[in-house]
Order: sequence, then structure tokens, then C-alpha cells
Amino acid sequence: MGVEVGAGVAGRAGAAVGAGAAGRAVVATRVGSVDELVQEGLTGRLVPPSDPAALGAALAEALDDPARRSAWGAAGRARAAEFTLDATVARTAALLKEHA
Repeated sequence: MGVEVGAGVAGRAGAAVGAGAAGRAVVATRVGSVDELVQEGLTGRLVPPSDPAALGAALAEALDDPARRSAWGAAGRARAAEFTLDATVARTAALLKEHA
């Protein structure tokens, strides 16, 4: 099980969803909408942008603990399922029906 790193690139939330769908733990910076997808401590680790020490510590944590990395990856796979096209369409249709 690997680790997906996203550091300092706004608009890369799709990479976090893709990594989750692949069952990979995510270590990313809090930019753009990444923090809406990566659940801190559950699907990976989020660190402040422009903080290489925090990024290094989070990566070390993921790489040094295979059980945690595996748990983050499994939770990430479940989280990514919430962002599939079918799931998004179903949520949107439910909202439209609710507010019609």
C-alpha cells in the first residue's frame, strides 16, 4: 500500500479522490478543496502549505506505520466512493427533489 503526496497545488482535489479510490493513503497540504476530501487522521494527513517540516513528519508517519497507512487507504477508498458520478448525481437529484 502506497502513499499519495499532494503538496501545495490548489485544484488537485481530484488527485486525492483518485488516490483514495486506489486505496492509497494521502498526505497533502490544506489547499483548495483537498480538506473536503481528505479526512484528517482517517483517510490521511493534512498539513499546512509551505511547511516542509510538517510534510516530512506526516510522510514519515505514513511510511513508518504500515497498519495506519493501510487503514487510511481503506477509509480513503470508502470516502472516494462518495464522489463517484453516480453518487454525485444521486445526491444532486435528492437535493432537487427535496427543494422542489
